[in-house]
This record gives sequence, C-alpha cells and structure tokens, in this order.
Amino acid sequence: MGLKRYFFPTVLASCLSITGLVANVGDGAALYEGTTSFQNGAPACVVCHHVENSRVIDGGYLAKDLTKIVSSYGGVDAGARETLKAMLLKSDDMPSPVMVKAYNGKELTESEVNDLIDFLVNADSKDVTSSNSSMGFVISGIIGAAIIFVLLNFLGKNRKQESVNQKLYDRQLNSTWRD
Repeated sequence: MGLKRYFFPTVLASCLSITGLVANVGDGAALYEGTTSFQNGAPACVVCHHVENSRVIDGGYLAKDLTKIVSSYGGVDAGARETLKAMLLKSDDMPSPVMVKAYNGKELTESEVNDLIDFLVNADSKDVTSSNSSMGFVISGIIGAAIIFVLLNFLGKNRKQESVNQKLYDRQLNSTWRD
C-alpha cells in the first residue's frame, strides 16, 4: 500500500514537468502564467494579458497583447526595460486604472519585475507567425491523459472483478424454492 500511495503522485509530477506544464521557480514565464505566485499575492498577468510564446498557455484578451510590448517602447536598447520596470514596480504608476486597483497593496518585487521583463524581452525577440502554443498545450494534455489512464489501469489491476453480492445471487438462482 505504501508504494502505491507515493507512486502515482510522483509519476504525475514527472509527467507534468516533462510536458512543460510546470515551470521553473523564479522564471518570468511561471510568474506571468501564475504557476509561481507573486510574493505579495498579486494576480497573474495571464488573467488579462496574452503573450504569444510556447512556454505559456494562451492568456486573456481583456487587456493589451504583451507579445511585442518591448518593441512598442522602442526596444531594449531604447530603454524599454527601464520604462516597463518603472511602470510595474509601483501600483500607482501602472498603465491602467484596473491594474492600479488590482495591484494596490500587492506590489511586485524588483526580482519579480526583472524576471517578467526578461520573459517579455524573450517573447518579443521571437518571430511569431502562428499560434503554436495552444496546439502544444493540447498535445501535452493528450499525452498527460494517456499516461494517467495507463497508470490508473495499472493500479486497478488487482481490484475485485465481480459484484459484492455475486455469490448470494448465484446461490439464490440454484435454490429450489421455486418448485
């Protein structure tokens, strides 16, 4: 029983990390996506924003698409990093009233902002021609589901194959009370 208790969660965690559904701690993609929580409890960026990147799931379309945000501020050489950092460090300096309200009292730390900006710089530098991130997510889900079904079949191999009252039923069928 002890082996079965730890076998399934261990294999599941391994499958998720292999398929890329679990990001590394301290990674800007994980912070953006919400798989790593912000230190002060701020909401994940993916709730409202979208970034075209294979490392994260498709995000919300309620706010600006952040895929080319670094280019829109002139690129890294033109000081986009400093501009974005100034906007994200203090909730009062954020670009929209909704963000000001959502992040008020839940400001991002400097390391979190740097990780997010590094992720956005990387996303901006990629040549995006089509949306492959959602297809990768679907394929990862199918692979993960197949692995889970195989594991459940393996773990259920020794289960009881007949109903609990099968012997009583068979005995009643063989009885002579009907005569």
